Amino acid sequence: MRLLGNLFRQTSEPERQLEEEYVPFYEATQGLSHSQAIRMVRDLIRETKKQSQHEGTDVLNLGDDLLRRGRTDQTVGGMLAEKRKEGATDSDICWWWNMPDLERRMLVYHMNVPRLASLAHALEEGLDEDSAAARVRKIYPMFGDPNDTKVTDGDDRPLPYELQNRINQYVQRRASQDTISYKADVQSSTTFNALVRREIKCGNL
Repeated sequence: MRLLGNLFRQTSEPERQLEEEYVPFYEATQGLSHSQAIRMVRDLIRETKKQSQHEGTDVLNLGDDLLRRGRTDQTVGGMLAEKRKEGATDSDICWWWNMPDLERRMLVYHMNVPRLASLAHALEEGLDEDSAAARVRKIYPMFGDPNDTKVTDGDDRPLPYELQNRINQYVQRRASQDTISYKADVQSSTTFNALVRREIKCGNL
């Protein structure tokens, strides 16, 4: 009965939309049955909601609020200046922070799934941990605090999450229109993040 209750419980509209988006993905990539994928996604939603409520970040239109406060609040203004220094525009900031917090957290979790799978595959091929991680960083953009230099530095540093949408559009465009030179650019870059920073400086992203 508990299983049926979990499967057929009432969900809010945002949660239902997240289920519709992520359940097919986990069915296809993880080999899960439909009911297993639903349980997995609902568990993730429940956990991310707890985190959001604990941290008090479930604020509507937070991006608009940050831009407004950034004009008079030095702390907020300094934070936004750091993001702009990395190439983020006000539109990027609004796209990321106006997103419902639950959706934002699910997106962060979801984007790490293929990276972890790629890392596991590299380890299975016999690469050591450092080499496997380096391969993943060359294929995928890595997001986080750009001031975090514990693992990478220079242009290889983490990118701000606000750039994710623009990066996705850039990848789709180049992969479909400019495949050969795009692959060459990826291979010649120390990391995907370095490629992104170079393309931002050149005005291509």
